[in-house]
Amino acid sequence: MLCGAIVLVHGTLWAQSAPSAVLEEVLVTAQKRVENVQDIPVTINVVDAELIDNFTIRTTTDLADSVPGLVIQHTPQNLAQVTVRGLGTGAASESLDQSVGLFIDGIWTGRIREFQSSLFDLERVEVIKGTQNTLLGKNTSLGALSVISKRPGRELAGYLQADYETEFGSVYTSGAVDLPTRLGNYRLAFNYVDEAGYVDNQATGNEVPEREQTTLRMGASFAVG
Repeated sequence: MLCGAIVLVHGTLWAQSAPSAVLEEVLVTAQKRVENVQDIPVTINVVDAELIDNFTIRTTTDLADSVPGLVIQHTPQNLAQVTVRGLGTGAASESLDQSVGLFIDGIWTGRIREFQSSLFDLERVEVIKGTQNTLLGKNTSLGALSVISKRPGRELAGYLQADYETEFGSVYTSGAVDLPTRLGNYRLAFNYVDEAGYVDNQATGNEVPEREQTTLRMGASFAVG
Protein backbone atom coordinates (compact mmCIF):
# COMPACT_ATOMS: atom_id res chain seq x y z
CA MET A 1 0.00 0.00 0.00
CA LEU A 2 2.78 2.40 0.85
CA CYS A 3 4.54 1.81 -2.44
CA GLY A 4 1.33 2.50 -4.42
CA ALA A 5 0.86 5.81 -2.59
CA ILE A 6 4.38 6.93 -3.42
CA VAL A 7 3.89 6.21 -7.12
CA LEU A 8 0.61 8.14 -7.16
CA VAL A 9 2.13 11.20 -5.52
CA HIS A 10 5.10 11.12 -7.90
CA GLY A 11 2.78 10.98 -10.91
CA THR A 12 0.75 13.96 -9.63
CA LEU A 13 3.84 16.11 -9.19
CA TRP A 14 5.07 15.27 -12.70
CA ALA A 15 1.73 16.22 -14.29
CA GLN A 16 1.69 19.61 -12.58
CA SER A 17 5.23 20.47 -13.66
CA ALA A 18 4.73 19.55 -17.32
CA PRO A 19 4.88 22.65 -19.60
CA SER A 20 1.68 23.64 -21.37
CA ALA A 21 1.67 23.72 -25.18
CA VAL A 22 1.58 27.19 -26.75
CA LEU A 23 0.36 27.72 -30.31
CA GLU A 24 2.88 29.89 -32.15
CA GLU A 25 1.52 32.92 -33.98
CA VAL A 26 2.34 32.94 -37.70
CA LEU A 27 2.26 36.36 -39.39
CA VAL A 28 1.93 36.66 -43.16
CA THR A 29 1.56 39.42 -45.76
CA ALA A 30 -0.51 37.48 -48.30
CA GLN A 31 -3.08 40.30 -48.43
CA LYS A 32 -0.44 43.07 -48.55
CA ARG A 33 -0.63 43.75 -44.81
CA VAL A 34 0.66 41.94 -41.73
CA GLU A 35 -1.94 39.51 -40.42
CA ASN A 36 -2.21 36.32 -38.42
CA VAL A 37 -2.49 33.39 -40.80
CA GLN A 38 -5.51 32.12 -38.83
CA ASP A 39 -7.43 35.38 -39.37
CA ILE A 40 -7.44 35.51 -43.18
CA PRO A 41 -9.89 33.69 -45.50
CA VAL A 42 -7.11 32.33 -47.72
CA THR A 43 -5.64 28.84 -48.10
CA ILE A 44 -1.96 29.38 -47.46
CA ASN A 45 1.13 27.34 -46.58
CA VAL A 46 4.02 29.09 -44.84
CA VAL A 47 7.56 27.72 -45.14
CA ASP A 48 9.76 29.57 -42.64
CA ALA A 49 13.51 30.07 -42.56
CA GLU A 50 14.11 27.19 -40.14
CA LEU A 51 12.34 24.70 -42.39
CA ILE A 52 14.19 26.05 -45.44
CA ASP A 53 17.54 25.47 -43.71
CA ASN A 54 16.65 22.08 -42.23
CA PHE A 55 15.43 20.64 -45.54
CA THR A 56 18.10 22.36 -47.68
CA ILE A 57 15.56 24.15 -49.89
CA ARG A 58 17.59 25.98 -52.55
CA THR A 59 15.09 26.29 -55.42
CA THR A 60 11.33 26.43 -55.94
CA THR A 61 11.51 22.81 -57.08
CA ASP A 62 12.83 21.89 -53.63
CA LEU A 63 10.13 24.07 -52.10
CA ALA A 64 7.37 22.17 -53.89
CA ASP A 65 8.47 18.95 -52.19
CA SER A 66 7.50 20.50 -48.83
CA VAL A 67 4.14 22.06 -49.83
CA PRO A 68 1.07 19.86 -50.48
CA GLY A 69 -0.68 20.55 -53.78
CA LEU A 70 2.27 22.45 -55.30
CA VAL A 71 4.25 20.84 -58.14
CA ILE A 72 7.15 22.51 -59.96
CA GLN A 73 8.96 20.49 -62.63
CA HIS A 74 11.76 21.34 -65.04
CA THR A 75 10.98 21.05 -68.75
CA PRO A 76 13.32 20.07 -71.62
CA GLN A 77 13.58 23.74 -72.72
CA ASN A 78 14.91 24.64 -69.25
CA LEU A 79 11.69 26.25 -68.03
CA ALA A 80 9.42 25.43 -65.10
CA GLN A 81 6.03 23.71 -65.19
CA VAL A 82 4.08 25.05 -62.20
CA THR A 83 0.78 23.58 -61.02
CA VAL A 84 -1.36 24.15 -57.93
CA ARG A 85 -3.86 21.44 -57.02
CA GLY A 86 -3.17 19.78 -60.37
CA LEU A 87 -3.89 22.86 -62.51
CA GLY A 88 -1.45 25.20 -64.25
CA THR A 89 -0.30 26.88 -67.45
CA GLY A 90 1.87 24.99 -69.95
CA ALA A 91 5.54 25.86 -70.21
CA ALA A 92 5.77 25.64 -74.02
CA SER A 93 6.78 29.30 -74.31
CA GLU A 94 8.03 32.05 -72.00
CA SER A 95 5.53 34.45 -73.58
CA LEU A 96 2.50 32.64 -72.14
CA ASP A 97 0.69 34.34 -69.26
CA GLN A 98 1.04 32.24 -66.15
CA SER A 99 -1.76 31.28 -63.80
CA VAL A 100 0.53 30.97 -60.75
CA GLY A 101 2.32 34.22 -59.94
CA LEU A 102 5.73 34.67 -58.34
CA PHE A 103 6.39 37.66 -56.08
CA ILE A 104 9.77 38.50 -54.57
CA ASP A 105 9.47 40.99 -51.71
CA GLY A 106 6.13 42.12 -53.09
CA ILE A 107 7.38 42.65 -56.67
CA TRP A 108 5.82 40.50 -59.38
CA THR A 109 8.29 38.59 -61.57
CA GLY A 110 6.61 38.06 -64.91
CA ARG A 111 8.83 35.43 -66.50
CA ILE A 112 8.37 31.75 -65.84
CA ARG A 113 12.16 31.30 -65.90
CA GLU A 114 12.26 33.23 -62.61
CA PHE A 115 10.87 30.12 -60.92
CA GLN A 116 14.37 28.67 -61.32
CA SER A 117 16.00 31.45 -59.32
CA SER A 118 17.85 30.42 -56.19
CA LEU A 119 16.17 30.70 -52.80
CA PHE A 120 18.60 32.09 -50.22
CA ASP A 121 18.69 34.33 -47.13
CA LEU A 122 14.92 34.13 -46.70
CA GLU A 123 12.57 34.94 -43.85
CA ARG A 124 9.75 32.80 -45.27
CA VAL A 125 7.87 31.74 -48.40
CA GLU A 126 4.09 32.03 -48.56
CA VAL A 127 2.31 29.67 -50.96
CA ILE A 128 -1.17 31.10 -51.59
CA LYS A 129 -3.65 28.70 -53.17
CA GLY A 130 -6.77 29.64 -55.10
CA THR A 131 -7.74 32.62 -57.24
CA GLN A 132 -6.07 35.88 -56.17
CA ASN A 133 -6.86 38.06 -59.21
CA THR A 134 -8.67 40.79 -57.27
CA LEU A 135 -5.79 41.41 -54.88
CA LEU A 136 -2.64 40.32 -56.76
CA GLY A 137 -3.49 40.64 -60.47
CA LYS A 138 -4.50 38.58 -63.48
CA ASN A 139 -1.51 36.21 -63.40
CA THR A 140 -2.63 34.62 -60.13
CA SER A 141 -5.83 32.87 -61.21
CA LEU A 142 -4.65 29.62 -59.54
CA GLY A 143 -2.45 31.01 -56.79
CA ALA A 144 0.84 32.72 -56.01
CA LEU A 145 4.23 32.25 -54.39
CA SER A 146 5.43 35.14 -52.22
CA VAL A 147 9.15 35.06 -51.35
CA ILE A 148 10.10 37.25 -48.38
CA SER A 149 13.79 38.07 -47.88
CA LYS A 150 15.38 38.64 -44.50
CA ARG A 151 15.30 42.25 -43.38
CA PRO A 152 18.37 44.29 -42.38
CA GLY A 153 19.38 43.96 -38.74
CA ARG A 154 20.28 46.73 -36.32
CA GLU A 155 23.66 45.26 -35.36
CA LEU A 156 26.72 44.32 -37.36
CA ALA A 157 26.40 40.59 -38.09
CA GLY A 158 26.61 38.10 -40.91
CA TYR A 159 27.17 34.52 -41.99
CA LEU A 160 28.82 32.47 -44.71
CA GLN A 161 27.71 29.01 -45.79
CA ALA A 162 29.27 26.71 -48.39
CA ASP A 163 28.36 23.20 -49.50
CA TYR A 164 30.16 20.84 -51.86
CA GLU A 165 28.43 17.84 -53.42
CA THR A 166 31.02 15.13 -53.95
CA GLU A 167 29.33 12.80 -56.45
CA PHE A 168 28.84 15.34 -59.25
CA GLY A 169 31.09 18.17 -58.01
CA SER A 170 28.39 20.79 -57.38
CA VAL A 171 29.09 23.92 -55.31
CA TYR A 172 26.57 26.00 -53.33
CA THR A 173 27.67 29.17 -51.52
CA SER A 174 25.62 31.86 -49.83
CA GLY A 175 26.11 34.55 -47.23
CA ALA A 176 24.89 37.87 -45.91
CA VAL A 177 26.03 40.77 -43.75
CA ASP A 178 24.09 43.46 -41.86
CA LEU A 179 25.53 46.98 -42.05
CA PRO A 180 23.90 49.47 -39.63
CA THR A 181 24.66 53.14 -40.38
CA ARG A 182 23.36 56.56 -39.40
CA LEU A 183 21.58 56.73 -42.75
CA GLY A 184 19.74 53.43 -42.28
CA ASN A 185 20.35 49.71 -41.99
CA TYR A 186 21.52 47.67 -44.97
CA ARG A 187 21.78 43.96 -45.69
CA LEU A 188 23.97 42.56 -48.47
CA ALA A 189 23.35 38.96 -49.51
CA PHE A 190 24.84 36.78 -52.22
CA ASN A 191 24.39 33.32 -53.65
CA TYR A 192 26.57 31.32 -56.04
CA VAL A 193 25.58 27.98 -57.58
CA ASP A 194 27.69 25.77 -59.83
CA GLU A 195 25.54 22.69 -60.28
CA ALA A 196 26.96 19.92 -62.43
CA GLY A 197 24.74 17.73 -64.57
CA TYR A 198 23.87 14.18 -63.63
CA VAL A 199 22.62 12.94 -67.04
CA ASP A 200 24.95 12.26 -69.99
CA ASN A 201 23.68 13.74 -73.25
CA GLN A 202 24.91 11.25 -75.85
CA ALA A 203 24.24 13.67 -78.73
CA THR A 204 26.33 16.60 -77.45
CA GLY A 205 28.59 14.87 -74.94
CA ASN A 206 27.51 17.28 -72.19
CA GLU A 207 26.17 16.54 -68.75
CA VAL A 208 22.73 18.03 -68.09
CA PRO A 209 21.03 19.81 -66.47
CA GLU A 210 23.87 22.19 -65.62
CA ARG A 211 23.23 25.42 -63.73
CA GLU A 212 25.64 28.24 -62.96
CA GLN A 213 24.06 31.21 -61.24
CA THR A 214 25.29 34.22 -59.29
CA THR A 215 22.84 36.44 -57.41
CA LEU A 216 23.43 39.62 -55.41
CA ARG A 217 20.78 41.36 -53.33
CA MET A 218 20.77 44.48 -51.19
CA GLY A 219 18.02 45.44 -48.76
CA ALA A 220 17.65 48.67 -46.82
CA SER A 221 15.44 49.99 -44.03
CA PHE A 222 15.11 53.59 -42.89
CA ALA A 223 13.55 55.24 -39.86
CA VAL A 224 10.97 57.86 -40.79
CA GLY A 225 10.23 60.78 -38.48
